[in-house]
Amino acid sequence: MNSITISALLVQGGADRVRLIMDPYCLDFDLDDVLEVSELAQPKDMVPGSAIPAKVTLKPGARLLQIAASEPYRDLLWRRPTPFALSTRARAQFAPSSGLVEREAAFFAGRGLKLETA
Repeated sequence: MNSITISALLVQGGADRVRLIMDPYCLDFDLDDVLEVSELAQPKDMVPGSAIPAKVTLKPGARLLQIAASEPYRDLLWRRPTPFALSTRARAQFAPSSGLVEREAAFFAGRGLKLETA
């Protein structure tokens, strides 16, 4: 069997574990199964200090201790640009127009449905 080499983002994991983010997955391996780690260049859109881009080499037969979705990490790891339309306004208003509210109420009423409002 050969070793496995993975390019991923290293983030803080549990005790004696290595946590790798390979979007869309979050993978945990036993620290003893890691043979080598070499740091890679940081992507320009990554939040500095949030993770370490690395090439990780695992022992042959390394056990995957946990697999989960990496979605909870996305907002922590990556800078997302603010859309131009929002960045040029003092405050953004997302309330629907009164005409839309009236048409929506008529649509639901015409079908015998009750429109719930917050």
